[in-house]
Amino acid sequence: MSEAGSWKQEQSTQTPASVNLAQGWNNVCYTGQTKPVEEATSGMAAAIGILYKFLDTQSWERYVPNRADVTTISTLTQLDSVLVLITEAAGTTWVFDP
Repeated sequence: MSEAGSWKQEQSTQTPASVNLAQGWNNVCYTGQTKPVEEATSGMAAAIGILYKFLDTQSWERYVPNRADVTTISTLTQLDSVLVLITEAAGTTWVFDP
């Protein structure tokens, strides 16, 4: 575009209860309640290779299941933007708690 444009985005009043994730990298808006990262991902922990959370400081934190020595995320907060590597060939489903 050579001219400025605008994009009107309306916020949905319904948040998804779950999201299907494919093998490989997935970008997800976490819609569950604020919880420790281990609890928020407990239903799919076996499928996670690594999860990154984008911070408002333009930096990242990471969560690696069973690797407290390299994990820097303590909690996930509703509407956090995360990038998650799913290692299961069939993918997985991330169920969010209301």
